[in-house]
Amino acid sequence: MTEDRYIAFISYRHKKLDAAVAKRLHRLLEHYRVPVRLRKNGEKRLGKVFRDEDELPISSDLNSDICTPETPKSMWVRREIEYFREHHDGSHILAVLADGTPEESFPDLLTHQYNSDDGSVREVEPLAANISGDNAAAVLRKLQNEFIRLAAAILGCPYDALWQRERRYRQQRISVVLGGTAVIAAAFAGMLVKKNADIEEQYRRSQENESY
Repeated sequence: MTEDRYIAFISYRHKKLDAAVAKRLHRLLEHYRVPVRLRKNGEKRLGKVFRDEDELPISSDLNSDICTPETPKSMWVRREIEYFREHHDGSHILAVLADGTPEESFPDLLTHQYNSDDGSVREVEPLAANISGDNAAAVLRKLQNEFIRLAAAILGCPYDALWQRERRYRQQRISVVLGGTAVIAAAFAGMLVKKNADIEEQYRRSQENESY
């Protein structure tokens, strides 16, 4: 696994909700189309994202943790965070809160920074996307918008700027779809008008034939 092969590694507890969020996030990040002005070396996509159920990653540039109350119980998630911090800047670790509160769902490695020189500990607030909801469907719907926050961090650009661009893009897509629907509806209406005219003509001719 080379240093530039993956742009992110998703760490998560292999429970139903956590896995569903990780799978959807993986797809959203890999399929996200990067705005032209933010593309590096002409690349239209962010790049490949590593998500695996069995292996500890060897290398990655950015780590994204899916956090629920189950996360702090995972030995693997802890080891993955520790490994990443040993080889990369800890500020590149992003959290996705899928359930519960930050206090109960974030591993202490994300909320506390330990100084090995003097043994001191200070609290830190990790960059996080909050997608918690009443059920899995609500969580995945919120992820559809909040993953932009993670994409902005990967690209190194302000979230607001990227989100405004995404909103404009989605509005344009809706306009195109609605425009196409209007054309189809108009064509269908035209067919109905013609069909009704044909029926009326047939009825008129039948009435004329009966009169003779």
